[in-house]
Amino acid sequence: MRLAGNVFGHHSRWAHLNQCVHPWLPGLYPCTVVLILAAAILAVPISGRADTLYIVGSGGNIQGFDTATGANLGVFADAPTGPWSPSGMAVDSAGDLFVANQGNNTIEKFTPNGVGSVFANTAEQPWALAFNSAGNLFVASWSDTIQEFTPQGVGSIFASNDLYLPLGIAFDSTGNLYAENVEQEATEEFTPGGAGSLFSDTPAILDATGLAIDGAGNLYETSGPGSALIKFLPNGVGSVFTTNGLADPWGAAFDSRGDLFVSNYGYIEEFASTGGTLSTTGTVFATGVGGRNFIAIEIPEPSTCWLAVMALPFLTFFRRLRR
Repeated sequence: MRLAGNVFGHHSRWAHLNQCVHPWLPGLYPCTVVLILAAAILAVPISGRADTLYIVGSGGNIQGFDTATGANLGVFADAPTGPWSPSGMAVDSAGDLFVANQGNNTIEKFTPNGVGSVFANTAEQPWALAFNSAGNLFVASWSDTIQEFTPQGVGSIFASNDLYLPLGIAFDSTGNLYAENVEQEATEEFTPGGAGSLFSDTPAILDATGLAIDGAGNLYETSGPGSALIKFLPNGVGSVFTTNGLADPWGAAFDSRGDLFVSNYGYIEEFASTGGTLSTTGTVFATGVGGRNFIAIEIPEPSTCWLAVMALPFLTFFRRLRR
């Protein structure tokens, strides 16, 4: 069999690949350049801005940090009036920041501009927060319950069985919720319907409050008294991931690059991801951030305008291809 010229056939439309014209530059534009352009576009954050890490500072206000550069973005929001004892934090898809306030058993909501208001009343001493893919907020409390709140603030009990001081929660990509039972030193797994079962109790973890799940489904939990970070595989097998750079770790969160940030007593440690592998050696990301505090990272949604710009070269490319 003889293959000459274009392997797709001499009269195939794919034979015109190298004759497509870029709309912004004169002359012929080879398809190879188009592919390079695609790779370059996909390498740029499609939102046009970096991830933002939020933490409550020593003065009770909420500070923001650029996760890419480490720059302190200053005060995002001042502490609200009235009792203020912040704990868990989470960011929704619209960029609103939610903070559990144990001072008056409420959830405080802050708009992207830092304007705060009470979102909902909760059970006694709300602790950890997490959003599911539907945009519902889950709140773990000292009352051994996990509540679920709709975006409108309407609450209901999601789970109350097999919970013993759930001080850390996180969702995986399939919608399962993981809760660390501090009194049992074990991690419970809940299906989207609320059915619970033991995920793992080995190794036993003391006071795990920060839970974060990576893109491969591995669960990371902080152990304050142990000054360690514990890693659990999706099958529940756990081991000490690292103790490097950790001193009474509290909160944990991943950014869009796969880097893991852990809040310690007075500083934040960053564990970088390279090629999907998380380093066991951390570096100090920020200092002077108060005592034991949770953290939350906002990963901006794609900008409609930026997506349109991304689409232009491809639309032109395939339009030329059809001719």
